[in-house]
Amino acid sequence: MYRQLSFIFLLAGALTALLVFRPWEAFKEKPPRFYDRLPDADIIGKCSILDLSRSFNASLYHYKIPFREFLSHEFILSQGKTFGVDVQRPAYFFMNQEKFEFSDFGTLLMVTDSSKISTGLDKLSKFVALKDTIINDQRVSMNRKQNVYFSYGSNWLLIYHGDKFTQTLSHVVNAKHNEIPPKWRDYLNNHLKTKSSISVYASFKELHDYGVSSLNATISNDSNSVTINASLYQKDTIAFKLKNKGFAFKKGSETENFVNFNLDVERLKKSPNDPLYKFLVSLGKKISFPTKELINAWTGDLSFRQGGMQSIQEKYIESELDDDFNITEVVKYKSVQVPAFSLYLSLNNKGQIFLNKLFQKGILTNDGSKYRILFSPPLGMKFNDSTLIFHTSTFSPKMVQDSINSAVWSQKNTKYEFYIDAAKTKSIHGRIKIPLDQFVKNILPKQ
Repeated sequence: MYRQLSFIFLLAGALTALLVFRPWEAFKEKPPRFYDRLPDADIIGKCSILDLSRSFNASLYHYKIPFREFLSHEFILSQGKTFGVDVQRPAYFFMNQEKFEFSDFGTLLMVTDSSKISTGLDKLSKFVALKDTIINDQRVSMNRKQNVYFSYGSNWLLIYHGDKFTQTLSHVVNAKHNEIPPKWRDYLNNHLKTKSSISVYASFKELHDYGVSSLNATISNDSNSVTINASLYQKDTIAFKLKNKGFAFKKGSETENFVNFNLDVERLKKSPNDPLYKFLVSLGKKISFPTKELINAWTGDLSFRQGGMQSIQEKYIESELDDDFNITEVVKYKSVQVPAFSLYLSLNNKGQIFLNKLFQKGILTNDGSKYRILFSPPLGMKFNDSTLIFHTSTFSPKMVQDSINSAVWSQKNTKYEFYIDAAKTKSIHGRIKIPLDQFVKNILPKQ
């Protein structure tokens, strides 16, 4: 009797333990998380849609951007709620490239109510020609002509442009729990709490070939400009340092393009496999430029200034009839307006070797008392054991000491500013500033 009761109690306890602990669930495959579905790519990142909209709000109204009310964070938030997309959480994007040109890209967004997504796609199809089909047992809305695809699941929405949609969708649909791609895992661990509205992480073969392991960038803005803060990480130590100061030309109101670098390049001279060394050599090959001789002779200071017009006296020969009606050639001069520019390099005792190489390759040629660099206007030249200056002005321009490593480059009346802020043991940190005024005018439709 007691033995039977003990067995019943034991059996009841075992059943209770099974119901409470459910050990079979340990063998049940867990569903993939949203982050497990993120496709691996050369370039990955995230965008906080509402933060981006808020940050650009002042610019949208300042420049009177068309349809700006549809880009406000209030409108975006309301549309997200209406169509089941969680726009309060970041959108995660991915891109692939071939030889530094984008080949495909896509975005994965979090979904709060997948039953509303189809309504949103149906509404979108009124503005964009979309065709519904089934791929990998998934409903897909696509525009084949533009190579654009939309697909969604219970907690995700995929938007893709490119030729590899089937492979991308297969990864998203067949993702396994806790099998997030390593690149995404590293990125999320380091950038998930980044406050910037957009952050980017790039790592791919073409970068690796130059000795670069990865590139990080964040984007911020105010009402007048957009700033891209970037950090480049090398596999080996950086082969140059920033000097505290060096000589440079002064920027003027007419300056369109300007470069000023003051670097310690002694280690670079001994590092032909360094990414910067290899990059400079690859650029020089296009015109057979003696890059190696330049690096050996250069002591790290470089300044370039271009902008405005310079009046120079250009020699020409004219045939004239003398008093006896004989044709003679007469040397004359005329005033010609040419683009004004100045170039300065600091050199060591190997400067003459570099200069001779320029003459030998025909990159630098004589033009009377002046010189020409390829197809440049006639230039004055100042050369000694520490300095090489070319200039279109009558006299060598005055130079000042400067500590900022920067460049300004003009394109379609927009002056892009570049800065190198720090060079550490294995990383370089800088920024690019893009003024919005002329940039916005260039992309807006003409009234």
